[in-house]
Amino acid sequence: MKDLQAMEKEFGTILVAYEPVPQVAHLSESELQEIKGEEEKIGKILVAYEEA
Repeated sequence: MKDLQAMEKEFGTILVAYEPVPQVAHLSESELQEIKGEEEKIGKILVAYEEA
């Protein structure tokens, strides 16, 4: 954990780890635009994954 925290500090980023690695969702352009609109409304980043 300390190694990851050191990397975050060095890179100036936030790292997020998932296990098992989820499959990224394949979305249409209109679905992506809808998600981007929601992100702007709520001020958060959304990530879409396929259902397990």
